[in-house]
Amino acid sequence: MAPSAWTLSCPRRPESAGFPADFNDAIIISFRHEREALSEAALIRVPLYISVFAAILLSACGRTPESEPVAVVAGKPIGAEEYRTRYVDFLLASGLPDEAGRRAAYLERLVTMKLMAHDALESGVAEDAFYLFAEERTRRRLLIDAWMHRAVYDTITVSEQDLRDMFVRVNTTVTARHLYAPTQEAADTLYGRLRRGASFEALAEEVFADTALARRGGRLGSFGFDEMDPAFEEVAFTIAPGDFSRPVRTAQGYSIVQVEDRFTKPILTETEFAAQKNKMEWYVLDRKRRRARTALSMRLREEASVSYHAPAFERLLAQAAGEADMPEDASSEGGEPAWLGASLVTFASPEDRQSDARRTWTVSEFRDHARFTDPRQRVRVRTAEELRRFIDGLIVQEALLEAARLARVDRTPEFARALDRAMEDWAFEQAWDRLSRGVSVPEDSIRAWYEAYDEPSTPPGVIQARLHETMMDEALREHARDLRERYNVRMYPQIVSELPILSDAR
Repeated sequence: MAPSAWTLSCPRRPESAGFPADFNDAIIISFRHEREALSEAALIRVPLYISVFAAILLSACGRTPESEPVAVVAGKPIGAEEYRTRYVDFLLASGLPDEAGRRAAYLERLVTMKLMAHDALESGVAEDAFYLFAEERTRRRLLIDAWMHRAVYDTITVSEQDLRDMFVRVNTTVTARHLYAPTQEAADTLYGRLRRGASFEALAEEVFADTALARRGGRLGSFGFDEMDPAFEEVAFTIAPGDFSRPVRTAQGYSIVQVEDRFTKPILTETEFAAQKNKMEWYVLDRKRRRARTALSMRLREEASVSYHAPAFERLLAQAAGEADMPEDASSEGGEPAWLGASLVTFASPEDRQSDARRTWTVSEFRDHARFTDPRQRVRVRTAEELRRFIDGLIVQEALLEAARLARVDRTPEFARALDRAMEDWAFEQAWDRLSRGVSVPEDSIRAWYEAYDEPSTPPGVIQARLHETMMDEALREHARDLRERYNVRMYPQIVSELPILSDAR
């Protein structure tokens, strides 16, 4: 990724917005805010993620009885624990506070989501090949998630000191600058030059060519907790002002961080700490789980002792970078079937590590595993290091899947319910996208907007997006009303109002 794209890994959290009293408007804002907040987090930052499987595990433990549904949609109950887990996930991802009106609005949102999912499944979408592929991809993700909960996450605790350290960080502002490098090798070179006396300003002009960061010597300005890439933030909040870090790997590449100043609010009271304590437990637990998963992944990667076969790797890289085609049915010019059968990577799998045996993936086998990854992740692979990182990740993923299958975590009722809920979510996304594609903005509406508002500099594309959003809001209201007439819905808002949300929610 180009150095100028660094700012994508340093997003500011979206501003909070309250819900209006009208629940029809509230549910629209809830849909929009959640989708925008979570999609941005998925593409730029790692979102605060509370898995569907975690919700099932909590309900199985009986923390909030599933026998007390918050709603029943088309004869299927929405359990209190499912509501609470989804709602807390929404609060943490959006940065919004828990409020009585927001709880009720989110219940409306969840009911509408369930209605849209149920209607899509009733239409036969579950028989589609696209659905079956999505189900297998989801099954793999939940297998790993379930095993991680059983083997790793359930062993993690949050101490009082963890919370106090987080409280200080939440009330601290850091001013820093950085140097970007796309690869570990390039980052190590920059680090060596800094150690030998090169200035940040001079190196910034090299790595941030023709950007504002180059002119500012890599200065990012001031930022607070949860505003940066997590790995970047960890370094920025721990090294001493004036020092620069060793290269740190982020979502965008590598950074060398130099802290110029760090300011902590001088007076922090026990009252403030107590008010934020419950919510901070979720943040701390989530971060500790992420660190544990990263550490496990790194250990599995090292144990795999991966080696690459250069001819196939280089050709695959050229194809990923758009420099070469990879036809599957060609029979000349070296023979493509032989190419797909060429050895790509050799590694030690978990069951082979007690012996000298090693496993080899061909290009075809690699592609078979890669098809279950996120397409957005695949299209970002452009360099040799990115491709190696991608393949290493697949090898780690397969190791985790093997561990999960050996533990038979997919044979439990909890896993079956988790998969069912996840596919409901998938069906809802398909229904949402289909509804969105059915909303088109007439050209005369754009002209009418320009006539009504004196903003000639606003691009037509921006106006079209605004109008589409407004029309989509109305389409969703109408669709929700239609579904409620077709399917029976009962809601129990009193149960929602009494639920413990952030207290004792771990």
